[in-house]
Amino acid sequence: MYDMTAMTNASSMVGLVDAANLYSGGVMVGMFMIAIFFIMLLVMKKWDFSHSLLAGSLICFMLSLFLVYIHALNFMFSLMFLVIAAFTAFWLFGKGEQG
Repeated sequence: MYDMTAMTNASSMVGLVDAANLYSGGVMVGMFMIAIFFIMLLVMKKWDFSHSLLAGSLICFMLSLFLVYIHALNFMFSLMFLVIAAFTAFWLFGKGEQG
């Protein structure tokens, strides 16, 4: 049985998200970041996929660094976005494409 005291004592939306993230083992905010990443890919579909992937992963990396700083996200999610951005940048560099 879960102790729901932290969730019932939440007086704001931030407290509710913090409690839900605590109960999910810190994965809830990470899943939101992954959803934001895929939404960004869909929004930027008018550009080439490789450029959209690079832009989306860099933006999500910067946002996830902020969330790691405020202790709302595990560092592994930031590292995942950094690896995606690095591989995409190396791939574009190898193809000889620049913005």
